[in-house]
Amino acid sequence: MSPEASPPVCKIINYDKLRYEEEKKQKMMRKNSKNAELKEVKLSYKIDVHDYEVRQRAASKFIVKGDKARPCPRAVLLRPCDAAPGRPRGSS
Repeated sequence: MSPEASPPVCKIINYDKLRYEEEKKQKMMRKNSKNAELKEVKLSYKIDVHDYEVRQRAASKFIVKGDKARPCPRAVLLRPCDAAPGRPRGSS
């Protein structure tokens, strides 16, 4: 169709079909779009160097893949055997 044609050309379409096609395109766009998923990398206070490196690599893989990564420190209560040395047990 050319707007400068003589005589002007118009196209008669079915509006319901046009609306259906537009909705279908919108639905496919929503389906194909990927939302970034939030991944948590769990860390504890007693983590070894190698374990830390493994978790760091996992987080970088998540980021490269397009997801978000967040370090999640574990809230672990200290047991008496984990308490600081030299501190008497049972005291606050």
